[in-house]
Amino acid sequence: MARVRRYCGNYLYDIEGGRIREYCGNYLYEINGDKVRRYCGNYLYEICGDRIRAYCGNYLLEVNGNKIRRYCGNYIAEIVGNRIREYCGNYLYEIDGPLSHMDLMALIAILFA
Repeated sequence: MARVRRYCGNYLYDIEGGRIREYCGNYLYEINGDKVRRYCGNYLYEICGDRIRAYCGNYLLEVNGNKIRRYCGNYIAEIVGNRIREYCGNYLYEIDGPLSHMDLMALIAILFA
């Protein structure tokens, strides 16, 4: 299980087995194949390799190495070890525990899309 928290702050999410929930709370999102949806609800995002798009819509984000950017736009964040920070700025989030590529991409979609 992985936990996500604001940098030097409180935990926000628990991620385990393709499900994302509030820290010690209810499930919010789940990963179903290459799609992210609200828990027992509608699909929100599709993960296409290193790109994220709105479900049946346009691409929103892409991950290029360790950098996150708006699709065909500016870099907005970067992944540094187990932390995510504003591009060339302050740290925003910290991840405690292992994440699969699909879990990481779902987390990026939830945090930045």
